[in-house]
Amino acid sequence: MPFPDSADVGGELTVGGAASPFSAVYVAPAEESSPAEIEQVLVHELVHAAQFQQRVPQQVRTEIPDDHRSTRDAELVITSMLEGGAVYGSSVYTERHGLAIDPEIEVLERLYPNASAGTKLVWGPYYYGGQYIDSVAADPDDHWKVYEEPPVTMRQVLHGEGEPVLEPFEATLTSEDDNGSWEEIRQETMGEFVVRLVLETQLSTETSTDAASGWAYDRQLRVASDDESPDGHVWSVRFEDSANASTYATALASYLDARADSSEGTVSTVDDSNVSAADSNDSDVSNTTWYADEYAFTTATPDERTVALVGGPEAFVEAASVEATADGDPDMETETNTNIRLSVTDTRDENATQSVTAPGLSLGAVAGSVSASGVAAP
Repeated sequence: MPFPDSADVGGELTVGGAASPFSAVYVAPAEESSPAEIEQVLVHELVHAAQFQQRVPQQVRTEIPDDHRSTRDAELVITSMLEGGAVYGSSVYTERHGLAIDPEIEVLERLYPNASAGTKLVWGPYYYGGQYIDSVAADPDDHWKVYEEPPVTMRQVLHGEGEPVLEPFEATLTSEDDNGSWEEIRQETMGEFVVRLVLETQLSTETSTDAASGWAYDRQLRVASDDESPDGHVWSVRFEDSANASTYATALASYLDARADSSEGTVSTVDDSNVSAADSNDSDVSNTTWYADEYAFTTATPDERTVALVGGPEAFVEAASVEATADGDPDMETETNTNIRLSVTDTRDENATQSVTAPGLSLGAVAGSVSASGVAAP
């Protein structure tokens, strides 16, 4: 496993390792590393070498639907299958050969729950991927079948669900602003795992897990302006039903309360340990703006299943509005397969308006301690 924050390892994980698609395997032990630790990491990397020989990364990627394949969530799925398979293989090897060390999957089960959010982002594919493959594979030889029909979302990896839940949004940027004050920089789909981790930077694991469950899809979008700094962000998360969306909305308000230095407007939150769908249905987080560092934040509910978080410079947040649309019609009567449109009206020019469909939020704006760049293929 990669070396995370030193405070999260408790003196364990002293051996580093890597494998390349060209069948090269590297092991980097420390002076205090035991032979059993070195052997376990070697086995982990040899599993990767076998995965590359069998073209597992390509096989898993091919099974992910085209409109989801290039997302961050999909990359996490691919990494989870690769690292989960290696964790599973090394753990079985450790037990069968009686190595004087705990199996890798047990080490993760011991360390992961108390790790920082940044470490959890890196370890997540190992932890949840290993659990997923352990739950569906009868033995090491049989585990190769997992790659033939792999999960396609991190929601499946987290919950062991067979059928994916995918409701992709369309994402377009249209501008009626001749001055071009806001421009799309990047858009992404993060998935349930990242939604959970962002909340967990401020809330308990139980609350964050409950709030992120029911995820159906999300889109994040980053926009920039030559006249404003920092960039503007919107993260729209759609859930299976209104109850799950309400639970998330209340947890999101609690998250913003914990993260913000100040706020204006109506703030309605509940005890972190008791956020539930039943409690959150009565929440009122509209007309609230939170302030943290150089960012302002607000929330919106463009339809009963979608919650949007808007963040950026105060001028952007004040000018932004989010609505659900069907085929470009803001007066649609159903939210099924609808898009989410962000309209930004430049307050310096009342005639300047831009629209963005299916927006989202960058991790850097929401939780600086969680870095998406920490996720990489083995």
